[in-house]
Amino acid sequence: MKQIVRVGNAIAIRDVPIPHASPGFIVVRNSYSLISTGTETRSLRNSSALVKGITTISRKIFAPQKAYANLGYTCAGVIEEIGEGVHGFALGDRVLCVGFDYAVHAEIVKVPAPLVFHLPQTISFTHAPFAALGSVALHALRRSNIAFGEKALVIGLGLTGQLLVRLLLLNGCSVIGVDPNDYKITLAQKAGGEYIKGKRDFAQTVLDKTGHGVDVAFVCTDMHDNENLEEIMTTIRDRGKLVAVANITCSLPFPLFFRKELDLIVSRSFGPGRFDKEYEEKGIDYPLGYVRWTERRNIEEVLRLLGEQKLVVDPLISAEYPIQHAQQAYHSLLGRTRPVALLLKYS
Repeated sequence: MKQIVRVGNAIAIRDVPIPHASPGFIVVRNSYSLISTGTETRSLRNSSALVKGITTISRKIFAPQKAYANLGYTCAGVIEEIGEGVHGFALGDRVLCVGFDYAVHAEIVKVPAPLVFHLPQTISFTHAPFAALGSVALHALRRSNIAFGEKALVIGLGLTGQLLVRLLLLNGCSVIGVDPNDYKITLAQKAGGEYIKGKRDFAQTVLDKTGHGVDVAFVCTDMHDNENLEEIMTTIRDRGKLVAVANITCSLPFPLFFRKELDLIVSRSFGPGRFDKEYEEKGIDYPLGYVRWTERRNIEEVLRLLGEQKLVVDPLISAEYPIQHAQQAYHSLLGRTRPVALLLKYS
C-alpha cells in the first residue's frame, strides 16, 4: 500500500506493508485524510527546494530532525479488521481516526481503539478529519474560560485559527482576527466577526474597536518576534489572557505581563489525555467528574457540531488530491495564496 512519509529531509510516497490488527487496535481503509498545513509543513520553503517526485523541506520542520517520520494525524474511512479485546465496533463501520503515527496519510491505517470514533451518516468522510483540528481549537477555547459576550483576538487565520473563529462565534463571543493573507481573511469573514490585514500595527485598531482591549488573545501562528508579542499584549485588557495555541519561542516581556497582570495559558493539542499512552492506547479514561473535557470528549463534541452543521468546514477545503499526486498537494503550499485545508483522497 502507499503511504506519505518524510525520509531524511524530503517528503515522498512509499510502498509499505499492509498493517494487521493486534490486540486493542483497529485497521481502517482510508477514504480521506487531512493535511495539517501548519503542523506538517511549517517550514516549507521555496519551489527551488523541489525535485522530481519529492518535496524537500526545511530541517526546521522537525526538531530534532529524524531520519524517517510518518506524516498525518487525522483520517476517515471504513473498518477492515478488529483486534482482540476491542468492543463496540464492527467490520464496515464508518469511522474517524486520530493520532500521530497512527492516523497517517496512508491507504490503510492501524489505530488504537480509543482513538477511533463512530461516524454518523450526517458526517461525510471529507468533513470528519476536521474534528481533530477542531478539537485543538476547542481545547484552546476551554483553556481560556472565555465567556459569552467577551471579546477575542485571533492572531493567525490558518486552519486552527479559522476553526477557532467559528467556535468562538458559536460560543457567543465577539471576534477580531488578524492575518496578512487576503484569502484567509475572506474565508474567516464568511463566518462573521471583524478582521484586520497585516502582521504589525494593528493594536490601535483593536483598541479602537473594543474600547478597553480584548478579554483573550489567541496566538494561532508561530511567534518568534518579541515586538509582535508585545503588540498583541497591548491589545489585551487589564488582567486579560494570552493563550498560546501555536509555538511561542521568543522571550516573554515580563514588565508588560506584570503591569497588566496578564495570564499566560498554554493549550496542548486535543486536550487532556494527549501524550498519555495509558489513555490513548489502553483507553483508561479520566473520571468525568474530575476532567469534564478530555481529548476524546472534545473530538466527540466537534463531531456533533459537524453532524448538526453548526460547524461548517466546506469553505475551508481548498482542494483534494489523490494520494498518487501528494507531491502536488505539498507543492501548492509554496504558492502566494496558500491553501488553508488540503484533503488526500484514497481509492
